[in-house]
Amino acid sequence: MVLPQFCAVLNATGRAASIGYVKKRAVTSLASLTVGFALLLSTEARADEVPVPVATDPQTAPPSPAPLAPPPQAQTPSASCTVDPCASTCACAARCCGKCGCDKPKVSLSVTGVRFAVTHVNAGPVNETTLGVGFAGAAETYALDGTAHGSSYFMLGGGQGGFEGALAGTIDIGYRLPVSEDHGPFGRIGFDGRLQGNDLLYFSMLELPRLALGWQYLKGKTVIEGGARGGAILAGLYDPAEAGRRKLSGFEWGGFVSAQVEFLRADASFMRIETPKTLNGTPVDVARGQLCGVGGKLGVCLDGMLFRGDAEMRAEASAIRSTTSQYVGLTVGITGF
Repeated sequence: MVLPQFCAVLNATGRAASIGYVKKRAVTSLASLTVGFALLLSTEARADEVPVPVATDPQTAPPSPAPLAPPPQAQTPSASCTVDPCASTCACAARCCGKCGCDKPKVSLSVTGVRFAVTHVNAGPVNETTLGVGFAGAAETYALDGTAHGSSYFMLGGGQGGFEGALAGTIDIGYRLPVSEDHGPFGRIGFDGRLQGNDLLYFSMLELPRLALGWQYLKGKTVIEGGARGGAILAGLYDPAEAGRRKLSGFEWGGFVSAQVEFLRADASFMRIETPKTLNGTPVDVARGQLCGVGGKLGVCLDGMLFRGDAEMRAEASAIRSTTSQYVGLTVGITGF
């Protein structure tokens, strides 16, 4: 009886000890988790804290390191059109403005204002001079890539020669061979149309096509060119004096030279119109010159034309006379670019 009771007591004591051990392990694990979680929170709090600078004695504080200088920027060398035509340092960037999107892809000079004109005709017994005044404007434009050229002119007024007017325009489109970045041979094709005059002198022509071949120097906004020109005159008139008349139909040939910058333009041209099927078949020569300058918003243009050729004088029983005519004008007005 004693042994069975002792065994029962031992079993009860062992179970109690096992339960106590389990409880003790559970309490220990819970305490460990609590301490670890607290340490994690304290670490995050320290990470969010802003450190407070500690004042130091400037005499004993170590010198601050000098800031490092930025690395020098590499200079882009001047390149040719074949390497980098759009580079800002490229000498030929102006020529390639059509591809690179320049803000000002052309050089242009125009003057619009009051024009004073003198007309003189010497045709046999007729030797007259008239004065006129009107409102006029002229413009000349060159593309900075060397491919195009255009000009325009108009006038509306009157004077001793009656009503006086003019309307003219030229457009040439072509190509300049890239022999050099600044200069080279060019070829352009286009048209030239003009009508101008008063009761004493009238001149008109329609030239289509017109071909120009020459050499051009172009750097920045400076254009200098010269060469030869020629084309077909589809229709035209040269009427010196009130009774003079000469139809123009055939081919023309000649030469030209011009120079233009932003504030100055000068040009001269010569044209011989071959008219074998009109009147006595002799040619008619036309020379033209122009000089324009601008300063600020004020511009002045001086231009002139010289005509020489035979004409039919109907007032003299259709007599053919050798004639010479001059037309000179001065325009003062505002300028534009």
